[in-house]
Amino acid sequence: MAAEPKVSIVIPVYNGANYLHEAINCALAQTYLNTEVVVVNDGSNDDGETERIALSYGDRIRYFAKENGGVATALNLGLEKMTGDYFSWLSHDDMYTPDKIEKQIKALRQFGEQAVVFSDYCHISPTGKLLHTYRVSPHGTSNTRALLAISYEVGFHGCAFLIPRQYFDRFGVFNPALRYTQDADMWFRMAGNVPFIHVKEVLVRSRQHEEQDSQKHRDGFLLEADRVMSRMIRDLTMEEVGLYSGQSYTYLESKFHSFMKTGFEKSAYRLLKHLCSSTMAPKEIEMVSNLIQANAGIKEINHSPCHWERNLYPLLTKKKSKPRIVVYSGVWIRGGGERVLSAITETLKDKYDWYIVSNDLLNKEGFPIAKEITHIRLKVGTMENLCTQLAVVCSLLDADLFMASPNFDINLLPIYEKLRGLEIRSIACNFGHYFLPYIIEDLYPIIERRTEAFSQASAVTWLTSFSANVYAQLNDNGALLPTPNTFPKSSVKAPKDKKVVLSVGRFNDPIKRLDRILKVFAKVLTSQPDAELHLVGPYKLNVRTDSRSKETIGELIARLRIPKDKMLFVGEQENVEPFYMKASVLLLTSESEGIPMVLNEAGTFGLPCVISDISGLEDMITDGESGYIVPQEDLDLMASKVSALLSDFDLRDRMGNRAYELVERFARQRICERWERLMDTVLSVKGQDELNSILNDRFMEPPAHYESFSRKVIREYERNISLVIENKGAHNVPQPRLETDLDSHLEIAAEIEGNFRASIHAEAYQQAAQEFSNTVSWRVTRPLRWCKRFYVSARERLTRNE
Repeated sequence: MAAEPKVSIVIPVYNGANYLHEAINCALAQTYLNTEVVVVNDGSNDDGETERIALSYGDRIRYFAKENGGVATALNLGLEKMTGDYFSWLSHDDMYTPDKIEKQIKALRQFGEQAVVFSDYCHISPTGKLLHTYRVSPHGTSNTRALLAISYEVGFHGCAFLIPRQYFDRFGVFNPALRYTQDADMWFRMAGNVPFIHVKEVLVRSRQHEEQDSQKHRDGFLLEADRVMSRMIRDLTMEEVGLYSGQSYTYLESKFHSFMKTGFEKSAYRLLKHLCSSTMAPKEIEMVSNLIQANAGIKEINHSPCHWERNLYPLLTKKKSKPRIVVYSGVWIRGGGERVLSAITETLKDKYDWYIVSNDLLNKEGFPIAKEITHIRLKVGTMENLCTQLAVVCSLLDADLFMASPNFDINLLPIYEKLRGLEIRSIACNFGHYFLPYIIEDLYPIIERRTEAFSQASAVTWLTSFSANVYAQLNDNGALLPTPNTFPKSSVKAPKDKKVVLSVGRFNDPIKRLDRILKVFAKVLTSQPDAELHLVGPYKLNVRTDSRSKETIGELIARLRIPKDKMLFVGEQENVEPFYMKASVLLLTSESEGIPMVLNEAGTFGLPCVISDISGLEDMITDGESGYIVPQEDLDLMASKVSALLSDFDLRDRMGNRAYELVERFARQRICERWERLMDTVLSVKGQDELNSILNDRFMEPPAHYESFSRKVIREYERNISLVIENKGAHNVPQPRLETDLDSHLEIAAEIEGNFRASIHAEAYQQAAQEFSNTVSWRVTRPLRWCKRFYVSARERLTRNE
């Protein structure tokens, strides 16, 4: 070691007029003389005050100015400009004791020049009053990596170090992507590879004040610190953890609870994962198992009760060989969403490691799950804990991607933000219509919250181009993923000599509008007395026909006088193919649907469909070609279309053959390949902005007709806002401001003139706006501004494509 190696004291500063004088003075006052002071101004915007202070020292310091880029970039410029053999960082608001450098050089002489030296430190108030002293125990200094990763409350202080300049060539410079924890990241890279020498004296006084970045942006600091520490814990070996903890499970458990209390969930879960992987005595095994169950609540694994040795330990220590995807399904039943998830996981079981997670709120048998897929059932004590349970499960399984449906549970929505913090990608899967929450009163609370919640997901899928394009006006991470057809195309067509109207669905759900089916069929019987109605799916005769009626389904049947021999209720069926093979036409009268699988199923048997007009279903049924789309409340027209198909065999054949052709668009393999591309994209593209761009280019389809789309959006808002008012009562809705028709039209015209002089479809928009200005929706909520945003984004997209 050179007799007097040169030490460079680097002071990064941003708007540091408050304390910069003290920092420079203490650096110049070091008792060790062979030093240089390098001040780096990181783009201060304080009218030049920071620069004036630095320049006032003349050639006693070296001064450099740069554009603002954060502490790491300022430190890296200091490393580039320094001429010393050793690097010492001094924040502009901190201070060294006069002998800081001298005592650290002395420690180096005793050990050898190839080492990192650090000291203890203390916190002081803005006025210099001692607040707290931090001393690193000898126990920690022999396990530097574990100390950095686990003991965040003691840790090291960046300004307490003296580091050979050559180490930065070996281990890299400070990471500019880290705003608050660039020092801990650097020390961890060095720890375990080079010696660390501890000078057991307080040589740094760290000032705590409100202007510090870590204080002004506390949430951001905690989030970044949690991410960095969790990565450190991940990289620790079990030997390092055991050595640091003294093989004490109790100590590590206390650290887990400390992490959770501080909000370091990612670090806590990573430490819990380490605990699962370690070899423990029976008592410790019981404690770890209890700790997992207290946070995750795993009830069953592949239909067997959760047991540490039989299934939990093998599950948590399973070697990872391919991307892991956790799918949360709520309850696992035989519903449409579960059928889609079952098809996707089954088709892609060889490429991904799938874990289907459901809760125990229902004990019904769901679709069979392939043996290669793990099914985990959670014991849900209170739904408020659902997000924590899912986050723990994803972390313990080391999941790469999380998918969830349905997203109508307000307790589930925060999971996307939580997983973003845990650096786990997520896809929010929506198998329902975009406006469904407007129709069902119990779902009103999620209308506002889901938009913000979905913005935290990596991608948000919708079944129809209509729903996907409505969502695209609010967030940029939408994707169109239709329902795969799970039925193989049948070579057997429906018999011509029968007149069977088939309806398939969950008829115990009022939204399916069983009352409409019965009313339509009663009208059909007047012209087709030999027709039959077959209803496949769960039903209840003692429930009200809809939320606005007191009449039950059973009472309605009696009033309509439908003969019993003309109507067959068969209930829920595992195999519905025989019913499709006997049918002549499929009838669907729902108020809302995502993309009903029954339409695909009907197509595979060459069945034409008569359906209510639900925005988005035009993706599946081509009106007048493969079936008929009828206005929601026009039951007379619906009955006449059904009767026409029953009486005209040629028409039925022609439409059935077209349905048989069109269903190929939703072939299971084709749609699952689209899902595979989406998941690969979400897993491989790191930046959300880049991912959003790819989603828009490859997984979205703009409306074929913008005018038609606009009218449908307006119609949905008008219909659904009216439902909200009817269900909640007008007294719960803000009263509209009184205004003349002229005021309303002028307001709309002004918005159009200001934004759409050169816009496409401005004429169509203005016409729609004028019609809409007299509706309840406009007077109560003014949602037309939302529609305006659609045209702005549409114009921008077309401009980019020209």
